[in-house]
Amino acid sequence: MLITRDGKPIATCVVAEAELDLWGENTEPAYYLGRLAVAREAAGTGLGVRIIEWTVRSYERAGFEHVTDPPEVKWPTSLYQRRTGG
Repeated sequence: MLITRDGKPIATCVVAEAELDLWGENTEPAYYLGRLAVAREAAGTGLGVRIIEWTVRSYERAGFEHVTDPPEVKWPTSLYQRRTGG
């Protein structure tokens, strides 16, 4: 995701494949949002929070449910999941 203002990038984040440190050896496909960055010129505007809130709402509308917020990880983390079949 890339957010621009006046044609300049001001925020970005990526969706990447599963993080084994968070989910363990689960064989189901998984992805996570990470590497959120906001340009200094947009700092303090709440843009990073809005990106995270938009992502959470999007996941919940798609049927994902909050599983846990693991306390032992380096960065604040929330895990969501949904069944994909049968």
